[in-house]
Amino acid sequence: MPYKNWKINLSSADTLTLKKITNARNSSKSDSQRALILLKLSKGESPTHIAKDIGCCFDTVTKCYSKFKKNTSGNIHDTLRDSYRSGKPATYDTEFKLSIINEACKKPKDLGYAAEVWSIANLLKHCKEKLKDSFHQIEFMSKSTTSAQSAHVIF
Repeated sequence: MPYKNWKINLSSADTLTLKKITNARNSSKSDSQRALILLKLSKGESPTHIAKDIGCCFDTVTKCYSKFKKNTSGNIHDTLRDSYRSGKPATYDTEFKLSIINEACKKPKDLGYAAEVWSIANLLKHCKEKLKDSFHQIEFMSKSTTSAQSAHVIF
């Protein structure tokens, strides 16, 4: 793609927004860098010069340019943000997690144990006994999985 076609047109409001982002202390480095790339592209600078000036690779400039060209919402912030990625699928379903949290919220003394509060080992042992008929995956749980499940609120 020839460099002369890389010049982008920004409205005065978008230019002001991008300048604020580059100067803001609370904006992320990637947002600030992308805002600076867009400002330099609007001035007609070449992508290789921008990459050298900012200290990023050429691909960063081309990706930022492509995002700007594909942005149909008209919101300049959409150009700066990364696209959503789903991440790793959940290992345990919500019903299973809630069952463990429910058991962890019960007092051990009320269930006939000597302890006043749950230890991770005792909670794991109790859950394996209590929930083995309902959930087959309880057999494969370790101490770290149980503490992670009981430590986080899943709602």
